[in-house]
Amino acid sequence: MDYLVMDTHQRLLGTLRRTSPLNVGDTFTSGNLTYAVVNIEWRPDQSNLKRLMVIPLQKPVAAPVPSETP
Repeated sequence: MDYLVMDTHQRLLGTLRRTSPLNVGDTFTSGNLTYAVVNIEWRPDQSNLKRLMVIPLQKPVAAPVPSETP
């Protein structure tokens, strides 16, 4: 399956080719960024090409370790 990857402002981020289909809520990594799929659009006349709307995910920030005071 071929995908056009778009951000929420309808800007093209790139293309993606996968053997397994993506669904809303799925995540994938491209380069060093991870994205979450928020919408999928396709046209019946182009069934092998879908447009993914994605948002980038940030790595979770680790909670600070409390320091011990004597």
